[in-house]
Amino acid sequence: MRPIRYRFYARAAYLKNRPRDEQAFLCLNIAGAHGLWQTEQLAGRKIILACNDFDLIKAAIAAETGIGLLPDFCVRPEDGFVQVGLNDAAEKEEFAADIYLVLHEDLRRSPKICAVADFLGEVLAGQAG
Repeated sequence: MRPIRYRFYARAAYLKNRPRDEQAFLCLNIAGAHGLWQTEQLAGRKIILACNDFDLIKAAIAAETGIGLLPDFCVRPEDGFVQVGLNDAAEKEEFAADIYLVLHEDLRRSPKICAVADFLGEVLAGQAG
């Protein structure tokens, strides 16, 4: 299994037109390891949006509202986003995590549920690869 990688992205024009101390962040409203990593990375920075909607964060980045955290599978070359480093280190920050599809025992025998689970597995595997 290949992990899903999350990185910070922005439009180049946003980065060029905003001094570093005025840049705002769009983050995911999540808990667990993702949330702890994100909290550490964004400590002391201006967060203007926290949500769990990748499309909303992507739209806000496209509108040059701020720097957003997205999984790689949401970002395409035609989006015109650039990866953003938060620190002066040569390597850019990223978080990687495996993704799991979990089903309740009662639902595992439903052909419709199995069809959707199989479809999601194929799509996610294709996006990660």
